[in-house]
Amino acid sequence: MSRASNSRAPEGRPGWLNNLWNNLFSPSGKSRRPRRLAAQVGLSGGCERLEDRCLLAAGLLDTGWDIDGRVTTDFGVGNDRGATVVVQSDGKVVVGGMGFNGLNDDFVLARYNSNGSVDTTFGLNGQVATNFGIGDDRMLSLALQQDGRLIAGGKAFNGVNNDFALARYNTDGSLDTSFGAGGLVVVNLGTGIGDDQISGLTLQPDGRIVVAGATFNGVDSDFVVARFFSNGLLDASFGGDGVVTTDSGRGNDAAYCLVVQPDGRIVVVGATFNNGAEDFGLMRYLADGSVDTSFGTNGGVATAFGGGADLAYKVALTSSGKIVVVGTTDNGVNFDFAVARYLPNGSLDSSFDSDGKLTLDFASGDDIAFGVAVQPSGQIVVAGSGFNGSVSTFAVARINANGSLDTSFASGGTNLAQIGLSPNAVGRAVAIQADGKIVVAGYSFNGTNDDLAVARFDGDGLLRMFRTYNPIANFHFFTTSQAEFTFALAHGYRDETTSRTGFTVAATQLSGSLSIHRMYNPNAGSHYYTTNDVERDILVSLGWRYERDEGFLFTNQVAGTVEVFRLWNKDSGVHLFTESVVVRDAVLAAFPGVWLQHASVGFAYPVTGLGEAQAAARLAASRMAIDNGSVSVRVIATATKSGDVRQAALDLTTGLASRLTTATVVPIPATASAAGSVTDVVRLRPANPEVVPSESDVAAFDQTWEQLGLASWTEF
Repeated sequence: MSRASNSRAPEGRPGWLNNLWNNLFSPSGKSRRPRRLAAQVGLSGGCERLEDRCLLAAGLLDTGWDIDGRVTTDFGVGNDRGATVVVQSDGKVVVGGMGFNGLNDDFVLARYNSNGSVDTTFGLNGQVATNFGIGDDRMLSLALQQDGRLIAGGKAFNGVNNDFALARYNTDGSLDTSFGAGGLVVVNLGTGIGDDQISGLTLQPDGRIVVAGATFNGVDSDFVVARFFSNGLLDASFGGDGVVTTDSGRGNDAAYCLVVQPDGRIVVVGATFNNGAEDFGLMRYLADGSVDTSFGTNGGVATAFGGGADLAYKVALTSSGKIVVVGTTDNGVNFDFAVARYLPNGSLDSSFDSDGKLTLDFASGDDIAFGVAVQPSGQIVVAGSGFNGSVSTFAVARINANGSLDTSFASGGTNLAQIGLSPNAVGRAVAIQADGKIVVAGYSFNGTNDDLAVARFDGDGLLRMFRTYNPIANFHFFTTSQAEFTFALAHGYRDETTSRTGFTVAATQLSGSLSIHRMYNPNAGSHYYTTNDVERDILVSLGWRYERDEGFLFTNQVAGTVEVFRLWNKDSGVHLFTESVVVRDAVLAAFPGVWLQHASVGFAYPVTGLGEAQAAARLAASRMAIDNGSVSVRVIATATKSGDVRQAALDLTTGLASRLTTATVVPIPATASAAGSVTDVVRLRPANPEVVPSESDVAAFDQTWEQLGLASWTEF
C-alpha cells in the first residue's frame, strides 16, 4: 500500500500570412522561435494560443469550458451543493444536488451546454427545483436513461424522519408524470422511526432502477438495496418485496454506491463497523436480491487501510470485471484519498500497488475521494476534495492500471483546482465525456454561501498532429512530438501545420481506436504511416523499422470527431493526412492521377479555430511556387541498376510494400535519356527555388484569400 492570437502585421496582412511567406518560401528554411511546453504555462491553461500548436494536456482545466474551466450556479439565498453528475449523449452536462429555497432544501438540477454555458432550454433558465413536502429534500444520485430522461434519488423529510425519494424528469427538465405520483416516489423503510436514504442509483439494461443506501433498524443502520420497475413501483421479484437489508451485526452499516455487473449481480459499497472502526464495506447480491455467498466471506468484504475510519463512497468496474472502490481513510492526523481494487471474487488485487490498496495524501489537510471513473485505457480517475495547504479544492488524480500515479496527468498525476473563493470547494462526483474530458461536480464558496460548481479537465492527453514536408526528398513527416517538430523545421522541413486547425490524436489507446504505426525506411530515409497491422508487419518483414505509434484514431465516428483522410502519392509512395475536405479535394484536383485517396483511416477530434480554409489558401500558394519553380523528373526503377528488384505481388498491400522498399527515386531532367525502363513522372520542388514572391504576389494572394477563403470555402 503506497502513500503515495490572430494578430495583424503592421502593414495590414494577417500575422499568419507573414509567417506563410517568411517560412514557407524562405530559401534559408528558417526555424521558428522556441515554443513553451504546456507544463511551462501553468496548470490553468489547456491550449497554448500559438500560431500552429494546440497541445491539450491531460488533467489541466479545460479552457473550452466557460473560458477558465470552471462554472458555478447559485439557486437562491442559501447553500446549493452539487452531489452527482451525468453527461448526455449530446455533450450536455447535468448536475444534481440540493438547493435552498428560503425555507428548506429541494432536489435541484442544472444543465450546461457542451461549452459550459447554461442550457436555457432546460427547466427555468437551466435550473430545476423539486419540493417533495414539508422539509429538506436532498438529491444524492442521478442516472440517465437511454431515452434521455433522468432518474434522481436521495431523501425526503416526512415530518418525522427521512424516506427514500425518487424523481424522474423529462428531457426538458419537467417532472415525468408517468412515474410514481406526478413524477415522484417516496418509500418509508425499516421501522418507520429512523432515517432512510438513497445514496446510490443505477439502471439495469431492462430499465429497472436499482438503488442502495441505509435504513434504520431501531438500533443502528443497515445496508439496504431496492429495485423498482421503470414506472416507479417496487419490484417484488427482488428479495420478495423489492427491498433487501443486510445487517453485519457489528454496528452501523451504510451503503453509498452500487454497480450492476454484466451478469446481473449487484455490488454495493459503503462503510461497515469492524473491530472498533469503520472499514470499506462491500456486499454482492444475485439478480434476485439474495446474497452472493461466492463473494468474499458469505457475500461480504471488509477492508481496513489503517486503525482509523475507512469509508467507501464510490465504485466502478474495469473492462475485465475488477472492482474499483474509492473513499477516504483516517491516517491518524487527517483523511487521505483511499483506493482499493478487488478481483471479481472479492479478494484484493495484488497487481494493484502490490497489495490492492493505495492512499494519496495531497497536503496537510483532509483529502476525501467521492467519485471514480475508469477510462477505456484502464486508467482510474478519482475526484473529490483535497487540501492545498490553505483551502479545500477540487482534487483530481489519475492512476495507472498497476496502481502508480500517471505522471503525464496534470502535475505528477494530481491536480488541486481552486473553485470559487476560500475556504471551501468540494468535488462530489466525476464523469468522463465521450471525448475523454473529465467533468467534476460539487460545490464551492461564493463569499456568503455555497453554490453548485462544475469543472472540466482535459482528459486523455489529446496530442496535436504536426505535419511537415521535405521539399527536397518530396515526402511528409508527421509527429505529435513538439521536439521532433522543431527539429524538423530546423533541418529544412517545411511546416504544413495550419494555424489553430488540423486534428488531434489520443495519446493512449481508447475503446474503438486504432494505432497510427510510424514506419521508417533506413535506406530511403523516409517514413510511412498506417493503421493496418498487416501492412505494418509486411513492411517490417521487408526491412522497414517500426518506430512507434504516433497516436490513436477512432474507427467509428463519435460525437465531436471528423473523418481523417489518407492521400497517397503513387509516384513516391508517401502519405498526406488531413481532416479537411477542402484540402483533400484541392490536392486531388491539383495533381490528378498522382495523389489518390485511400479509404478513410479513422476519425479524430479537430483543433478548433480558424479552420482548414486557410490550409487551402496555403496550398494554393504552395502550388503556385511548385508550378513556377519545379522541373519534371522521372523515376528509374531499381531494376535498371541491379537485378534484385522484387516482382510486385498481386495483393495490393504486399505490392505497395514491396515497391516502397525496393524503388529508388532518381531525379533526372525530363528530356534526358536513361538506360532501362522509365516509370511514372513526378514533380519535385528544388531546394532553393528561383521564384520568390513579390509584393504584388502577396497582394494577389491576399485578394484570393479575401474573396475565396472567406466567401466560398467552408471552414472545418
